[in-house]
Amino acid sequence: MLPSLCPRPGLPSPLPFPLQALVGVTIVDVSCGYKHSMALSKSGHVYTWGKGKHGRLGHDDAANQLSPARVAPHAFLGRRVCCISAGGQHSAAVAAGGAVFTWGLNDNSQLGPGEPRSGAPWLNAYHPRRVSDLSSLHVRTVAAGASHTLALTHEGEVWAWGLAADGRLGLAGGGTQHGASGEVVSRPRCVRLGAWQGGGCSPTCGRVRLGGEAPSRQQIGARLGGEAP
Repeated sequence: MLPSLCPRPGLPSPLPFPLQALVGVTIVDVSCGYKHSMALSKSGHVYTWGKGKHGRLGHDDAANQLSPARVAPHAFLGRRVCCISAGGQHSAAVAAGGAVFTWGLNDNSQLGPGEPRSGAPWLNAYHPRRVSDLSSLHVRTVAAGASHTLALTHEGEVWAWGLAADGRLGLAGGGTQHGASGEVVSRPRCVRLGAWQGGGCSPTCGRVRLGGEAPSRQQIGARLGGEAP
């Protein structure tokens, strides 16, 4: 592409253009959230850019990034990242060994409980922190929504937490607390397969997808064995 077709940083473009900060980096996945974007390299590094409010970019501050910047590898405890998802104003990732990390806005408990925890509730996380309640599970992929998060394990279990309004978590009633936008589930809870009748969550192509026909246990096993395109 001719240099004249590449817009100046921060300006909209009517045409696709290469991100100069990622030239020479092999990207295997991308995810777009609300005013921020993420990219995952073949080597397992995470790049984020866009609006930095609430720490959603994971760079230990709330500054905006006009071009992709790599999230410090030590933020993921030195583990190679294999899955990313950009949510409304938070982000999530899965690292080697199935460790789940979240960061950004936590007004509806969409980040889940982290390590370490202080005595008082916290609102923002400016760098990735591991979701402690999932440390005993081998998570395959995550999906960050506007104010909630889902995780899919290699065993085919779906775990949900965050804003519970409108049944978006797929959980039965009870066990909720009051958050900024309504009732929330502050700790990951397993979604029962029986609750998927007529819709809900289903793993496809290595991702968690919202909506669609409820899969059987056999379908879950078959899909988990496939490769993401």
